Amino acid sequence: MSINNAYIKLKEIDKSGGTFLLPDLLAKNVTRKIDSREVNYKWNGSEILKITVAMENETVNYTFKQDPAGTNLVIETDSQY
Repeated sequence: MSINNAYIKLKEIDKSGGTFLLPDLLAKNVTRKIDSREVNYKWNGSEILKITVAMENETVNYTFKQDPAGTNLVIETDSQY
């Protein structure tokens, strides 16, 4: 599975978090603001993508890594509650 296909699958599965993600994955670094949230897309070459969703008391990091067997996705949440 490619990073793009994994991104689409994430948006299908994570309905709440997916509302802050771009409809289509871009092949460049992008930052956008939605209400009080900031969403940052940062590519490291063509095989690693880190998406950071920063909210008031919480940050969610989605890290996609493409390898020969497919795409790995790590989701990390940092909450200040």
